[in-house]
Amino acid sequence: MSRLEPEKGFPETAGVFLELLRLGVPVTWTIVGDGSERANLLRHLRQNGALRQVRWTGFQAHPEEWLEHCNLFVLLSRQEAFGNAFVEANSMGLPMVAPRIGGIPEHLIDGCNGMAVNAVDARNIRAAALAIRALYRTPRRWQTLRRGAILEAEQFSLTTMAEEYLAVYRWAEVAKDRLDAVGS
Repeated sequence: MSRLEPEKGFPETAGVFLELLRLGVPVTWTIVGDGSERANLLRHLRQNGALRQVRWTGFQAHPEEWLEHCNLFVLLSRQEAFGNAFVEANSMGLPMVAPRIGGIPEHLIDGCNGMAVNAVDARNIRAAALAIRALYRTPRRWQTLRRGAILEAEQFSLTTMAEEYLAVYRWAEVAKDRLDAVGS
């Protein structure tokens, strides 16, 4: 679930997906999104004979309808600021696999709600695939990460975010009153 743009790391994600298939992991990749990298990604998957294991939805206004059919959220971005997709994946109870870059560590607590991997490039695609295969082979660990994802999502719920914004506004109001009192 992402824009299919160069910074989202889809060539690397495709490499991990293909490596999982080579390792014998029975995976299906559901790609929710669209963008400038679509044709390149489609060509790469076709050349590697993997199109039958891919569900391509294109852009979806309500991606959560697709997420509820997934078991894992993998996004190997090259750069990422806040990462709304990670919050949405957490809210659906999906363990995540993502690199330790940009704003991702704000959402991904390694071993709690997913697995943090090194930034993925051609040299370490296999390492990322092996980490995912290890998770596939240990359902109990997957369940633990799933529970962690749901708990992590609560901190970004609308109610929690609204309460935090109100607390900031209240603090600003008190600070303004104090400054006004000092200034008079």
